[in-house]
Amino acid sequence: MDFGRILILYNNPAYYRGKVLQSDLGVMQEVAAVEEALKRLGIEFESIGLSSLAHLMQVLPKHKGAFAVNLVEGFPTNPHDMVYVPTICDAYDVHVTGCDARCMTLAQDKWVTKAILREAGIRTPAGILVNPGETADCNQMPPGQYIVKPLSTDASEGIDSRSVVRVPGPAVHQVVARVHKRFGQAAIVEQMISGQELNVSLLEAEGRARVVAVAEIDFSAFPRGRARILDYRSKWVPESFQFNYTPRILPAVITEPQRERIEDFALKAWHILGCRDYARIDSRLDKAGEPVLIEVNPNPDISPKDGFAAGIEYAGFTLEAFIQTVLANAY
Repeated sequence: MDFGRILILYNNPAYYRGKVLQSDLGVMQEVAAVEEALKRLGIEFESIGLSSLAHLMQVLPKHKGAFAVNLVEGFPTNPHDMVYVPTICDAYDVHVTGCDARCMTLAQDKWVTKAILREAGIRTPAGILVNPGETADCNQMPPGQYIVKPLSTDASEGIDSRSVVRVPGPAVHQVVARVHKRFGQAAIVEQMISGQELNVSLLEAEGRARVVAVAEIDFSAFPRGRARILDYRSKWVPESFQFNYTPRILPAVITEPQRERIEDFALKAWHILGCRDYARIDSRLDKAGEPVLIEVNPNPDISPKDGFAAGIEYAGFTLEAFIQTVLANAY
């Protein structure tokens, strides 16, 4: 197929307290990886850093009929506007890779996503939603360990070792208030699922989605009492303990029946949310060894260091083959 000159669309990095967010620098790693893949394929490209939807609408009229790799993960001043990038590209006849606006809008609201999936028979952790200005009603929650996270962030923003709390206790109120102040959005307080953490990589090719890998996060180096979670530092701070001691195991060390159940519910979640091209679904095993879905990630990070890239590599895909696959889907 002749795709012509490919556009690589990405968001310009955002600043917080005068510094570029490390998670936004991750977008630049994705851009570099896609550029190198397209060079190896001999495909011309143009990388375009975007600051807003208005900026996107200024750019696209010059590129009608083009194909674009969508790496936009959130604009500096209006992060959630990123969900509309596919719709605007469609309006300007630009054929874009990745999930569509409906899917990304659903996935941005983790609470709604969990409700939809539970109605479809997919287990998710029990929890409550605490809107800004409200306090967590601990009477609604059985005693135990919980994790507090922002409603609509990704890349583990807003999650650190303090995010894991016990109920009842004052810490849950402190962490909820911190989410409200830092992000200006609701906080989800959900039960911690204590078993293995598993990442499921899915890829669509020739109109069919399939699971390409089930990976496990290895927390065995964590000392007793340390929360076994992938927090912000584990993904973005190379000098941190958790960054260096959360290796990935491929394939995950699970039984074949567990693998089958996890793959079945991952594919079911893909279709329910209307995912497209590629996605990563995070889950954990409960005390009985049964899978519980934690989060659905449309358009996950595809930089070489990330879990999705490791998953497709394990399945025998080079980054070039992956790019060719999603461009063929867009075609």
